[in-house]
Amino acid sequence: MMSSNLRAAFLAISLLAAGCAGGPDTDRPPGALAPTAAGYPQGALTLIAPANPGGGWDQTARQIQQVWTETGILGVPVEVVNRGGAGGTIG
Repeated sequence: MMSSNLRAAFLAISLLAAGCAGGPDTDRPPGALAPTAAGYPQGALTLIAPANPGGGWDQTARQIQQVWTETGILGVPVEVVNRGGAGGTIG
């Protein structure tokens, strides 16, 4: 029987080795973004704030909307929609 410390060390090394196995895109330079479909997104983007207007979710969503719109990072208009209820599980 293996001791619990030896078993834990074996598990940790196995998980580390599995994580270091690499992925399909290992030829990209570090920090490079994965290619996306051409022209995506095409329509307006809807950012859902899972709470009623005026709260923290709404303020955060509107600040994100402002940054995305000012920088033009998405190239499409961003709309904030508030959906209150369901304990914040909407969105």
